[in-house]
Amino acid sequence: MTNIWPSDGAAGAARPKQKRGSSETPPAGLTGQPGALSSSRMRYLVGVLAILVSGAVAAPLPTAAPGDLDNMQPIQGPAKGSKAGALDRLFESLREAQSPEIAWGIEQVIWSIWLRAGSDEADQLIALSIEAMNARDNALARSHLDKVVALEPAYAEGWNKRATVYYIEGDYGRSLADIRRVLELEPRHFGALSGLGLILEKSGSKEKALEAFRRALAVHPQMPAIRQRVEALSLEVEGVDL
Repeated sequence: MTNIWPSDGAAGAARPKQKRGSSETPPAGLTGQPGALSSSRMRYLVGVLAILVSGAVAAPLPTAAPGDLDNMQPIQGPAKGSKAGALDRLFESLREAQSPEIAWGIEQVIWSIWLRAGSDEADQLIALSIEAMNARDNALARSHLDKVVALEPAYAEGWNKRATVYYIEGDYGRSLADIRRVLELEPRHFGALSGLGLILEKSGSKEKALEAFRRALAVHPQMPAIRQRVEALSLEVEGVDL
């Protein structure tokens, strides 16, 4: 699901029809969607995901241009369990990625880590919430996510997913409250920063929206739709044509 919080990690997945009762669907594609991956790019992504399953990433991921992917060396992984260290390395590589394809692969690994709630019960509830969101059953998704944030209050993605549901329902106040909680727990959450910018822009706080979008790009520079919002708001707010 690709939206302002693509939190199931499945960018570009087919979206079912909007269920009655939900007031808004988040705009698609704000994280950028590259074209079909070549075999070399796919091998690279599969290798990254294999390392994720076996442990955590020790060294920065390759940031070479797409044409260099065939020549990349295997990525080394350390002992299991260093989730925070893995994310630090991944975000470093995300900032330095030289193409949307490379950034997309790193982004998917980040989402995969974020989807790990930390307990079997919370993991199951997250999976059920994804199913409900994909079926546009917002009430059921919210019910699952209420339980997640109660079980794992320090788990940022539980709050982020619930913020997504509130956004879809048009409840921007509650969505904003959950986004703030996400950013307290994970200040680099580019999905939440993007969502923050959208809500602020909708509410007319364009200067603050511009700041939020810039913060998102500082973490993840390869987001074309967010860059477009920065360019448009820079012209509107500051009179600067980027």
